[in-house]
Amino acid sequence: MNLMSFESSKIVGGVAALLLFCSLFISFLVFYAGVIIGFTSIILILFSLLGLSRHYQNVRISKFALIGTVVGIIGITIAVVFAAVVFLPSAENLMYQIDPGWSGDWNSPPSMAFDVDQLLNNFDLSVAYAVFLNMAIIAVILLPTAIIATYFIRQSLKQLSENSNISLFGTTGTLLLIGAFLSIIAIGLILIWIAALLLALSFLQLKPPTPTAYT
Repeated sequence: MNLMSFESSKIVGGVAALLLFCSLFISFLVFYAGVIIGFTSIILILFSLLGLSRHYQNVRISKFALIGTVVGIIGITIAVVFAAVVFLPSAENLMYQIDPGWSGDWNSPPSMAFDVDQLLNNFDLSVAYAVFLNMAIIAVILLPTAIIATYFIRQSLKQLSENSNISLFGTTGTLLLIGAFLSIIAIGLILIWIAALLLALSFLQLKPPTPTAYT
């Protein structure tokens, strides 16, 4: 028995994709709120694709979407744990090097009114090296994960595009994959952000499958 009707799957997918698009703005205002909304949106999009997979009787829609989502969650989880356990402590050490009187509160950045000569005399390059090395490790974790995850999401959207005759799903998947490849620079993140909006528009165009869609 289907957990969601076709119309419910369509609405949930559209609203979730729109929330994903908006989560970028929210994260600039309240970072953790944006992350939570973005993560929740991804899960809701997955449920939408699972429902549409049943309605179009195409298991590849759900299979590819599930693989892509799981790979993405695993990669993000590993990166977040590494950042919390390794990167943040190294970044804190760097902040204390810049401003020994820093409170340790990330909401209050270190004072830039420091003694340059004292900083140069006491600065430990190994501290800065550790920060940049940890940033590189996080990038190495996230970049391949993003590419693999979006590849499978693209495959899922491509199947949905063929079943629904809505080419925008295929365009969205391609844009997501290109954005993942370019995510190391700002333009990639912008492409992914645009793809989230296109995904919302794609869901809104969905119409109930006709009997020919089941063949």
